[in-house]
Amino acid sequence: MIPTQLTQLVVAVGGLNLLVGAAFTAAVYTALERVPTLAGVFGFLLAAAVVATEAHLGELLLSVTVAEMKLLVIAGVLGAALGIASFTTLFEPTIDGGR
Repeated sequence: MIPTQLTQLVVAVGGLNLLVGAAFTAAVYTALERVPTLAGVFGFLLAAAVVATEAHLGELLLSVTVAEMKLLVIAGVLGAALGIASFTTLFEPTIDGGR
C-alpha cells in the first residue's frame, strides 16, 4: 500500500474508533444509570459486537499486509482508548439504582 494511503487509513481508523469508544461509553453509562445490575453484561456484549463487526468489515474492505494490519490495530486501540478516556473525563453517570 502507498504510504499516503496507509497514513489516511490509520487516521480514519483511529478517528472512527475514537467515536466508537465515546459512543460505547455513553451506551454503557446509560445502561448503568437505568439497570446497574445488567450494565456489565451489556458492556461485554456490546464490546464483543464491536470487535466482531470491525474484524469482519476490515477483512471485507481492506487488503493490507500483516505489518500494516498491526499499525491499524494500534491506531484503532489508541483511538478507542482516547474516546473512552475523553468521555469518562467529561461525563459521569448518575447511579440511583434504576429509580
